[in-house]
Amino acid sequence: MKGKKDEADVMVKRDVYIAIILFALGIVTRIPFMSKVFYYWDCVNYALALEDFNVAEGRPGAPGYFLYIMLGKLMHLVIDDPNACFVWLSVVASGLGAALIFVLGNMMFSRCVGLSASLLFLTSPLVWFHGEIAFPYVLEGTLSVALAWLCFQTLGQPRLAYGIGGALLLAVLGGLRPQGMIFLFPLWIYGIHKLRQRDMLLTLCGLGMFVLMWVVPMVILSGGWLAYYDAIRTGSSTLQVSSIKEFGMSVWENSEKYFRYLMKACTIGLGVLVFGIPLLVKHKKVFEKKSTRILLAWIIGPSCFFILIYLGNPGHLFTCLFAYFLVVAIVIEHLTRNNKTLGSILLGICIFVNIGVFLVDTHPDRVWHKKTWYRASDLQKKNQYVLNKIEYIRENLDPKSTILLADTGGSGHVPQLAYYLPQFRTYSFLAVRAQGQRSVLYSKGDKTLAQMDIDSPFLIPTEVKTIVLFDSKYEKAFDFSSGAYARIKLSDGVEIVLTYPESNNYLEVDYQSLSLVRL
Repeated sequence: MKGKKDEADVMVKRDVYIAIILFALGIVTRIPFMSKVFYYWDCVNYALALEDFNVAEGRPGAPGYFLYIMLGKLMHLVIDDPNACFVWLSVVASGLGAALIFVLGNMMFSRCVGLSASLLFLTSPLVWFHGEIAFPYVLEGTLSVALAWLCFQTLGQPRLAYGIGGALLLAVLGGLRPQGMIFLFPLWIYGIHKLRQRDMLLTLCGLGMFVLMWVVPMVILSGGWLAYYDAIRTGSSTLQVSSIKEFGMSVWENSEKYFRYLMKACTIGLGVLVFGIPLLVKHKKVFEKKSTRILLAWIIGPSCFFILIYLGNPGHLFTCLFAYFLVVAIVIEHLTRNNKTLGSILLGICIFVNIGVFLVDTHPDRVWHKKTWYRASDLQKKNQYVLNKIEYIRENLDPKSTILLADTGGSGHVPQLAYYLPQFRTYSFLAVRAQGQRSVLYSKGDKTLAQMDIDSPFLIPTEVKTIVLFDSKYEKAFDFSSGAYARIKLSDGVEIVLTYPESNNYLEVDYQSLSLVRL
């Protein structure tokens, strides 16, 4: 008996060492590629929320990320750069995610499954990329792993302490990103369904209390319930469909996105899934295991919403994505159960392809562009694209006689320019309004943006001598025969385009064209 106990202690220590090594790998592999600028629009809003949290005014966007911003504030005490505060949260979450996936996989299946899933997580191009930028998705996914672990524990040992722990974790998840709490609620309910009725009621009450602990201050800081509700209503307008046909098209588009994002996360691991899952399904005993049911509850709830209702950017998938790494690891172990060497080779190929996709730049001569496979080179080129242009503008142009034109789409940098160059006037022309008017987004001079309708064409202020075409959309749309211009080469292959309007020039803007005219 003593020998078995000593052996078990050795195994536990070994697992702890493995988890620590995986945590360290998660940190070390992320540090060299950390983004130095706000990668997306929302990243700027998180930084603005550090200074003045108000969901009603878009700092951050609805439904609000209260605990995520509060964590950012804690990081801001020791890190001066707001972007770096949130990037470091993603880096640390990557390390924790690697360790927790190993622990969960080891506990629910085997050490081999846990280690394989953790390595797939660490090398996934999509996860690696999001571990380098100021987004909450990796942290949300890591907490989903912790929640799955607690649900598994609660199923095996239906204790009130586990139920309350799960309620607290689900509430924290909601504070980081409220959508995650909603999507993972079915998983949590399945985890606590074996609790005694009294304990389940206490657990539900605990969840409500924990949620109120961050909802109340968030709403107060946002100007009250009415202001917060208006922000939520405006933010949810994208979820509305007007017909069955439109719903069908939405489902088709969401399904295509879902599997495209899975491919970018798993690369050839998705092929392993497609080939191996039908073989697993043949074994009916698989579905009798509580570990398998945990995975199903983890995946099915969020996936139904993403396919039937809405799926935006790839980070949304992180609510359930990490479960797929476990499934891939399970499939590999099942397919190669009689040949461990073959299993190691198959896993090694998946890891090798993942690393190659992330690290290899397939277009080394091309500067940053919005179409991406989520590679390390995209992070580097984005840094170069934004920082080189901003440095040139700061050092060579006068804010009083310069306006900046930038795009609002995936390739746009309107919020970044408003934040990094608040002394300059930044514009982005949006949809055409009735009676020749056009909606324009502009910087207010305090790092924030506002929207207004203007006459089209737009009269360029008389003091303006230079217009900067910051983003490629405006470079491609501009009619260079309509006025003087200069294309200036900066370092790292980056170029910046300047145009020089004459007095009484108007800027004529259409969907596909941009030109200087005299009226």
